[in-house]
Amino acid sequence: MQRNSKRLVALAFLAVAGTVSASEIEMYGLIDAALSYTHKDNGVDTSNAFTMKSGPNSQSRFGIRGNEKISDGLTVGFVLENGFDVDTGALGNGNRLFGREAQVNLSGTYGTLKLGRMGALMSGLGSTGIFGGTVSAFPSAKSTDVPNHKAVMGGVFSQHDNTITYVTPSFANTALHLQYSTGRNVVTNGSTDTSKRENTSDVDRYAAAGLVHTTKAFKWVALVDQLNYAKGGTGATPKNAYTVSLGGNYDFGTFRLHAAAQYFKDAKPTISPYNDTKGATSPDITYADGFGAILSTHIPFGQHAVKLGAGYMHAESAENSDIDMDRGILIAGYQYRFSKRTSFYATTGYGFDSYSKTGAEDANVASIESGLIHRF
Repeated sequence: MQRNSKRLVALAFLAVAGTVSASEIEMYGLIDAALSYTHKDNGVDTSNAFTMKSGPNSQSRFGIRGNEKISDGLTVGFVLENGFDVDTGALGNGNRLFGREAQVNLSGTYGTLKLGRMGALMSGLGSTGIFGGTVSAFPSAKSTDVPNHKAVMGGVFSQHDNTITYVTPSFANTALHLQYSTGRNVVTNGSTDTSKRENTSDVDRYAAAGLVHTTKAFKWVALVDQLNYAKGGTGATPKNAYTVSLGGNYDFGTFRLHAAAQYFKDAKPTISPYNDTKGATSPDITYADGFGAILSTHIPFGQHAVKLGAGYMHAESAENSDIDMDRGILIAGYQYRFSKRTSFYATTGYGFDSYSKTGAEDANVASIESGLIHRF
């Protein structure tokens, strides 16, 4: 009976496939659940937390993607990708149904054009993030306690609403990526906020341009981006934030080496100061000018892999150049693959902040996360 049922399903699938001959649709997903322990000293108090986390290594998700060849050299495709919290079952990404990615695209002789919600070029997210996964052996999706490249850089490493992305055809193994968002976050409590008018000072707008060079062993990314902040009521918000970033990786066969560096101006540190106190003890660094760099490696052997990394950032307050912060991070990780779809991981990290402001005590955080990832 079970064999007959499988045959009926197969026949039904073939019948449907015959009606959509040139189209392909795929459902996919990933579940990442972990246990985490974090010790934090914010300069005034210490705290310890043992929690369950969803997606600290790779955000839990499910999605649908497909494409249809509509003529020679022209293909239409789409991606609808949901992010969720496996520990609670709640929607992620600001309570959006398809918060990780929701876009339609057109590919042909002159490149690829994508419209919708998608990852910033600076990120390593989805089909458009070109930086994070290339330059770091620790391209964590959600973790803020175990530091990675984002902890020593400024700017935006998330998704944007209302985004246009264009990728040129590759020439000499190099492609140009262009991106613009007319309003990078116009959703409140899962619904579009009509008071946030696109492409005006009511909303943050984002623009980026990047070059990606890819060969068999070597890949590098050069990226410039700008974030136009929405107008602030106090007038203290800078008009624009800029970052210039360069990074890549080289596969030596027995290990892969990743490196990245960034200059940022009027940008929010992606991971806020570990000293999160208020008043006289606060480091008073919201928008910053500075630079950061990180070096990391991925060492596979059989079903195992070891990862190591270290990074540094210097940031000066954009409002007061006499106030600055120095940050150092150390990271180590281990991964074991049970199969092509299931793996175990453990990652630990330490981050330390030193502040120049009188009264602002230095701060640090140490964390370990261990979990399982299953892909389907």
